Parts: sequence; C-alpha cells; structure tokens
Amino acid sequence: MKYNSLLIPIGLIVGLILVFFVAFMLNQPAINQLPEEEYVNVNGDEYLDEEYISSYEEGIGEFDQSLLDEEYAPLLLEDCELETEEDKEYCYSYYSIMTGDPQGCEETTDIGLRDDCFAQVALTNKDASLCDRIKAGYSECYISVGIDTNNASYCEKGNFEKEQCFKAVESGKYTDCAEGYQRKICNDAVTAKDESICEEMIDFRGYCYSAVAINTSNQTLCNKLPTPELKDSCFFRISLNKNNHALCENILSVELRDNCVAWVAFNTNNKQLCYQAGKEAQSCLDDLA
Repeated sequence: MKYNSLLIPIGLIVGLILVFFVAFMLNQPAINQLPEEEYVNVNGDEYLDEEYISSYEEGIGEFDQSLLDEEYAPLLLEDCELETEEDKEYCYSYYSIMTGDPQGCEETTDIGLRDDCFAQVALTNKDASLCDRIKAGYSECYISVGIDTNNASYCEKGNFEKEQCFKAVESGKYTDCAEGYQRKICNDAVTAKDESICEEMIDFRGYCYSAVAINTSNQTLCNKLPTPELKDSCFFRISLNKNNHALCENILSVELRDNCVAWVAFNTNNKQLCYQAGKEAQSCLDDLA
C-alpha cells in the first residue's frame, strides 16, 4: 500500500511519517477493500464503473477519486472501530490524512502519530490553527503552512521555541520550555541559568520568509531575513524572477550585484544593460555576442 505523504519542508518530522508508514504497511488493515475493476457497457462503449454516471446518479454527488488511490481506505471514522486496539491508532490517523478530517487525529492517543497527523492535515486543509494541537513540531507546522499558502504572517511562529527558552531561563522553570525537537537546549539553558545557550536553537523564520518572498516575488520580505547573505540571495532570486535590474541594487555584495545585472541583461537580451554590470560587463557582452 502507498499514499501520498505530505512532508513538512524542514524535514524534522520525516521520521514520524516513516514510522507511521512502515507500521501501517505491516499491519495492513483490511477495511473497505476496493473491488476489482468492472466495466459498464453503454451503447457499445465501455466505462469503468466508477467513471460512469447514470442519469439517475447525476446530481447526487461526485465520486471521490482519491479513494481509488489506495487498496484499503477507511471511508468513515467508525470503520476503525473494527480494528484491533493496536491498529486503531494507525487507522484513526490514516483516516484523517486521507480525508482531511482532523477528528481521527483527535482520537489518536499516541503522541508521535497524533502530532504527525495534525501536521499533515494542517497542510492538506491549509489550516494553520491545527498546528496549535501539535506538541513536537509546532513551529515547523506553522512555517510549512505559511510557505504552502504564501502567508508570511505565519513565519513569526518559527521562533517560538527560542522565545520560550528565554522565558524559561528567566523563570527558572523547565515547564516553560516549549515541547519540541529542540527542548534539550532549553533544558540545558535553564539548568545552567544561561540564556545565551538559547541562541543555539534554530530560528526557522528566515527560511520561511525567504521561501514566501521568492514564491511570491515579494522583495519587501527580503528585508526580514536575519543576515546580509540571506538578504542578498533573496533579492538576487527575485530580481531574476522579475527580470528587473533595478532590484539588483538592493544587493550589498558588489560581486553578486554585478552578476545579478548581467543575468537580467542576458535574460532580456539587453546588450546596453551589460555596461551596468561592473566587472561582469565584458562577460555579459560576450554572452550576448
């Protein structure tokens, strides 16, 4: 059996997805097994049964083609009740991932499966509010939905664990550390009473803002990136996306800025623009010759 897994771009919950998938393959819950293909003969033409809609069936509703992608698929949450206690956990999660209904995630008690379930359904539904139900991977879920929907407002959630780390050091309480993959760093910071240790945590905001900026060619988001190198890279990509040499002027690195102008000149076949490409001017002219 296989299904299209919706992976979190950062990749920090890939392990949970693989555990889910392998365990599900081994258990293979035999629920709602799809029948072998049958053909319907209509005036000499053959149709797959699920593709042919009779006049009686028109208007009743559309057949969900996604259900045909799996040999076994729980069509209803109640179908999972037919499984053993061990298999129910996978069935609940699988139901939600396949249908987009988060109720199956609610029924899942295994923390790893539950978090992965909500993360994938949040992406499927493009609903960042479901990320609030996650303990490990909260920030990653938010930025993944942010990138998928090109909503930069979700990018700020990418610094949640680090912000909680500073608060935990100030309060001296381990319980103030955010649940997540980087919690050990927060615990160490609280133990040492040293907030500088919190700086070791990954801040995902830059990755998020950069991706949304490039996806939408929104150069204003480049200014939200934390380092000059990331900002330059962001402006470079958007300048080429728009073939706008004026945007290259935002690049601090002279070498990269010259390259940016040269590339725009090449893409637009603008020989005169090569003369604004600094050290890359001759190379630009040669390329267009």
